[in-house]
This record gives sequence, C-alpha cells and structure tokens, in this order.
Amino acid sequence: MEEPLHESPSRSSLAINSGVDEREVFYIFDSDADGRLTPEEFREALRVCGAQITDEEFTNEILIEFGSQPNIIVFSSAVAVCRERNVDREAFKKLLNPLMSGDDTISRECLDYLLNRAKGTAGLPAFSEDEIAELLDVAQDSDGGSLRVDRLCDYLRLIRPPMLARNLSFGKSKLAGGLWLKCSTRAMATVNLAPGVVKHVPNREPYKGPLKACILDWSGTTADAHVLAPAVVFVEVFRKFGVEISMKEARLPMGLRKDLHIAKILEIPEVQERWRKIKGRPSTAGDVEAMFRDFVPMQCAVLPKYSTLIDGAADTVKLLKSKYNLQIGSTTGFTKVMVDILLEKAKEQGYIPDSSVAGDEVPNNMGFRPAPFMIYQNLCNLGVFPIESVVKVDDTVSGVGEGLSAGCWSVGVAGLSNYTDIDTLEQWETMPQSERERRIQISREKLNTSGAHYVIDTIKDLPVVIEDINSRMLNGDKPYVILNINGAICYQPTWRQGLPVKAD
Repeated sequence: MEEPLHESPSRSSLAINSGVDEREVFYIFDSDADGRLTPEEFREALRVCGAQITDEEFTNEILIEFGSQPNIIVFSSAVAVCRERNVDREAFKKLLNPLMSGDDTISRECLDYLLNRAKGTAGLPAFSEDEIAELLDVAQDSDGGSLRVDRLCDYLRLIRPPMLARNLSFGKSKLAGGLWLKCSTRAMATVNLAPGVVKHVPNREPYKGPLKACILDWSGTTADAHVLAPAVVFVEVFRKFGVEISMKEARLPMGLRKDLHIAKILEIPEVQERWRKIKGRPSTAGDVEAMFRDFVPMQCAVLPKYSTLIDGAADTVKLLKSKYNLQIGSTTGFTKVMVDILLEKAKEQGYIPDSSVAGDEVPNNMGFRPAPFMIYQNLCNLGVFPIESVVKVDDTVSGVGEGLSAGCWSVGVAGLSNYTDIDTLEQWETMPQSERERRIQISREKLNTSGAHYVIDTIKDLPVVIEDINSRMLNGDKPYVILNINGAICYQPTWRQGLPVKAD
C-alpha cells in the first residue's frame, strides 16, 4: 500500500486548547481592514498557535526558501508551517474555520469582527513591526490580494533547513559577501483528479549524488561577451527592410530562437509603429520569414568576428570535466548552421562540448526557449538522468527559464550578459569602472528576478556553484518539489529570486 507523502505530527499545545476564542486568535490578522491577509499578518498566527520557530528561522528558512509575490498568504501553507513546527494541522484549521467563506478565503464579515478587537487583549501577544516585517512573502494567489486555504499548507509543508542561498554576484569564488536570495514556488503542471480522490506520490529514494551534466549557453556565457553577434545583425536586418531599431530594442527578446526573436522585436509598439509608417501596413508572418531568410547568411558572416571565448571559459569547462566529472552540453537560439561555426572556432580555443543542440534540431519545431526540449535532447545525447543531476547556465531570462522548465538547476551569468547593454567592445573597454558596475548590477537584478537558483558574474565562478549544489543534493535537496495538493499531483520547480537583501 502506498504511504502518504507526509505523516501528521502529534498534536501539540495550541491556543485553542487554552480557552482562547477562535476568532480572537485571528483578530490580529487584517490590520488594514481590506478583507485580505498579508504575509506579515500570518506570522502572528504562528506565534499564537505555538509554532516552534525563531525569528532567525523565519528569516533564513521561510522568507528565503518560500518567498513569492508580495501581499498574499494562502492558508494551507500556513497550516503546513505549523505542521513542520509541531503544530497540529487539523487544530490549526479549526482555528481558521470560523473565518472561512465559501470560496476558502477569509470573509470580510469575519475580518470586521477581528478588527474590532484591541491588539494584545485576551492574553494574545503583541508583535513588533520588525517581527511582522520579517515573516512571510509566501504563496499568494494569482489575483494579488487573496489568501487561499487550499494551497499555502502544501507549499510550506516541505520546508527545508536553510540553504546557503548567497548570491554569487560579485565575482568572488566563495559563498560570501553577496545577496540573500528568496525562493519561489510556482506550479508547472497539474493532474486533476476526480473530487474526493486523493493520489499519493509513492515514496522513492531521492537522488543524492553529484551533478552529472552542465548545459551551457553560447553568447554572453561561454563566448561573445555582451552578446554582440546577434544584436548587430538584427539591427542590420531591420535596416535592410527600411526600419531602424536600436541595439537596446534588438536585445529585448534575447535568448529566443532567432526567427521568434525577430517576431518579438516586431511586437515592440515603437518598432511596429515605425514599420507601419514605412510600410503602410502592419507586419505579417511572411515579413518575419523574409527577414529571417536574410538574417541567416548575415549572422553566419559575422559570427567568426564574435566567436572569441569569454575569459576563463575553456579552463572552467576543463575543470568541470576533470574535477567534477561533468559532461558538457550546449543550447542556443542560433540554428545549426550557425552553431557549426561557433563549434569550429571554440575548438580552436580549447572548448569542445560533449553535446550541442541548436533550436532547429529539435523535432516538431519545439527547439525554443523557455521550452526545455533542447536540454532534454542534450541529456539523451549524453545519457544523463535524473534531471536534478543537471545544471543549466545562461545569461538571459529565457535561458534561465529553459532550465527551470526542464526541472534542473539554473544559474544566471551577469557580468558579460545581454543585459549590460553594450554596443561595442570598445565602448566597454573605455567605460568608467563605476558605469561598468552599474550595468552589471542591472544585469544581476534582471537575472535575480528570473528565478535562477544562483547568479554569478562570470563562468569562472561556476565551480563554486557546483560545489554548493553537490553539497545540497547530498542532503536531499532538489531544484523542484513534487506535492500532493488536495488530490492533485503538482510538479513545482523551486528557485531563488530577486528583491535581494544584504547578508549579515
């Protein structure tokens, strides 16, 4: 017989068992009387219900491990925190029941009742603003304002010990001095079951071995610092068709397959307005095809000029292979004819990936980011499994998303990325250091908010990340979790994301 994913902990002492009225327990929740609960308002309920958790644990585990969009708490996750901290789930839900409306959110009527209570009465503890501010940024509903009882529990039920979530974004080969990153949980897919049916995930031994494969991007990650090669050609292709675009506009969709990239540039309102003014009509799919036909030979012509490996790339790859026994794959928004040029030039400089997959090599036109199929094709080529033994490294949001979609670890590389917004290498070389740092920081922040598990400045920092991931997996950590949520099986990647705060 299959065992439940989690066993219920033993019942502990709760405020409800101490004669405190259930509604009084929750009067402290909605301080602004908006009929919805905010993350900070949930901290108090945990304290009242006897959850055994310190301020430091709130900061280092819940905030970092399960931070999400602001201002929403889903009550089921609140229940889960209590379960993890030896507070009985059913007793906690009993506290919630008087406040519930038919759609499993907190009703305004109940909140009005609670708001009429004075803080600190009925033996309830008061909390400092700092304590409240530190708590939850967890698992809100999609509307940005409601707390749902059916989700919060399961999000936080799998809470783990604090992971060393330091942001490696200062070019230092150590896990220190960076930014704390929050962790988010988002559903990738759900299998809905019949009402009342509970499907348990069978127990299986988690993979606790080391990483087996590293999938690298090309431009901005291993070669072509600042991703100049495609950007300059996009500008020239649009100019050939009579429409001027800036390098900044050319960069906006970077990381996508190049035909899709052209289509996305045309969706930029200012570009589309220029197109209409010049052509007298909106752009069409036929225009995209025509531009892409011209793009391919133009891109192939300039790629050798921009194929120089980024400093440290070849040596880092050799280290990943020799010290960590990693196989190396690559994915890209380039087509195979373009990648063949890059492979030839990279080989001359000492970089030879074990597998390379271009967007047009994936069947059914599925070789585009953030879809995961270029990664999966690499893993088939390399014979690598499971997915948690894989790390994807990229300088773009869509490339990071490719790794998250695949379910593997994802690392953003900020220092020479697309988001430094450079027109020429000479511009970068003559730029004041303060301006360089400003642009790198913009790139870090962009990748921080992409969902990357880690953000580093250069590929030379990657071995430090490999060490940390291997250590985490030895303790059973994975880049995702599998949850049983009210009879539905949900596959959810977990990642660290932006709004970083300085580490102590």
